[in-house]
Amino acid sequence: MSKDEPSSSGLIELLTNVPDGYYALPSKTGHNDLDFICVRTQHGKRYVNRYVGGQGQIYIHYSEQRVFAQLLAGLTEDEHVSAQRLFGHELGRCGRCGRSLTDEQSRARGFGPDCWGTL
Repeated sequence: MSKDEPSSSGLIELLTNVPDGYYALPSKTGHNDLDFICVRTQHGKRYVNRYVGGQGQIYIHYSEQRVFAQLLAGLTEDEHVSAQRLFGHELGRCGRCGRSLTDEQSRARGFGPDCWGTL
């Protein structure tokens, strides 16, 4: 197994308390103000991808996934919601499900009406 190949439980363990969704985090590279990240669960595995406006999710190597997973794991529940809200404000997409925010109230919240009701 290479260092960029995920172990079966590495991200699952790190992301235990991190909900699936879309997050805006302060940039670690210094090239931008924010890094946009998507966390998702598929077939029992957890994935962390960059989100690039206009391109959507893009694959990143496991070592980089792990860095973002560690950052997200260190946030409180309220900080998760704030990072998701910031994603929605910045990109006009729901911080929970990633769908376009189509009205002013949803854009102000950073979440669409269905996802807002689950917070």
